[in-house]
Amino acid sequence: MTLFRTGDPRPIHLMGIAGAGMSALALIARHRGVAITGCDSDTSGAGVADLTALGIRVWQGHDPSHLDGARAVVVTAAVPREHPELDRARALDLPVVRRADALGDLVNGSWASGGAGGGGSKSTLVAVAGTHGKTTTTVMVTEALTAAGRNPTGLAGGRVAAWGVRRRSR
Repeated sequence: MTLFRTGDPRPIHLMGIAGAGMSALALIARHRGVAITGCDSDTSGAGVADLTALGIRVWQGHDPSHLDGARAVVVTAAVPREHPELDRARALDLPVVRRADALGDLVNGSWASGGAGGGGSKSTLVAVAGTHGKTTTTVMVTEALTAAGRNPTGLAGGRVAAWGVRRRSR
């Protein structure tokens, strides 16, 4: 998949962009030069300010017109299959991509391999899983790799004070 190629000026639209996972995905994609828009039923969280500060347009609520000019739509599991924005995406023949697949493409897909406008170098993915302490452990691993002279991208579930946001981008 080449969802995050940077040569396409059309935005990728993220439904549920204010959530922890989607906002971090949006921040990394934007940092890498990809145009992003998004919407959410609740845009009052602190993470939305991080998005708008980077020039990401975030709409309160959902409307099919949000997809005008978009190249693809990324959805969370919380978005029902029958939804006015998704109906519009299908009518426009836009790719509808699950967040997990979009994240996989961003970290292991065309960007990481240097293909299709990605421009990156081959990367290794380190994932942190579990019930408690994932954000803390993710930050510790990312900072340890940074101190070791690596240049990692960290994607945490919560806001990280030292990073100012949920991600540390290379």
